[in-house]
Amino acid sequence: MEFEDRILEWLDLAGGQAVLDLGCGTGKFLSRIRREIGGNGYLAGVDRAPESINSAKSNAEAAAELFVQDIDGASLAFPYGRFDRILCHNVIECVAGKTALISECHRCLRPGGKLVLSHHDFDTAVYNSSHKDLTRDIVHCFSDTTQKWQKVSDGQTGRKLGGLIAESPFTHFKRVTHVLTEYDYAPGAYGFAYSQWALAIAGQDSRFEQSRLDAWQKDLGELSAKGAYYFSISLMAVVAQK
Repeated sequence: MEFEDRILEWLDLAGGQAVLDLGCGTGKFLSRIRREIGGNGYLAGVDRAPESINSAKSNAEAAAELFVQDIDGASLAFPYGRFDRILCHNVIECVAGKTALISECHRCLRPGGKLVLSHHDFDTAVYNSSHKDLTRDIVHCFSDTTQKWQKVSDGQTGRKLGGLIAESPFTHFKRVTHVLTEYDYAPGAYGFAYSQWALAIAGQDSRFEQSRLDAWQKDLGELSAKGAYYFSISLMAVVAQK
């Protein structure tokens, strides 16, 4: 996806670097990072979910060392100055000790190394819809709900990243924003995936009738067929240098 390209640009990868994907999930970034750093680079991934790590291990193209660890409130299992680059994407909203985690990233970076801390600001999702008020309610419900698998959450985390970095050991950083924009509502698109996540959450909320949710999704498909569909969301990040 286009936003993944932006994240990799911000990482500024080069051959032979040591890179950590912190909260790597099933490893969607790992193979792309491996291609950039080459076979002589070191690549590690950390995630708290064993099933995600097992899925990432099946990607032989990534050739990464993978670890299961809950990174909230714990020291990262790496020595001082181990990495040239650290990526932490769509993770920190679920971490209670946010400043502590950023400090750990600072410790694990070499002097001159970079942290890319990025997050979709879920409350910025915009859909063209015939159901204006319902769209607002669905987006806000998704953004404001802490799901069962989350300890904490904050759908507005993206806009708060600069403040988090300002409270950390990093003194050199820049803020960047990429607006992901789509015009087709179809599987594989981020707006389609977001709608599925949001509908699943709203479907568990008594404020929403299922018939209204079904009508909302149908409307998005009809607008797309007529060339009138629109979706956007802001990806916000800080690129911090040690």
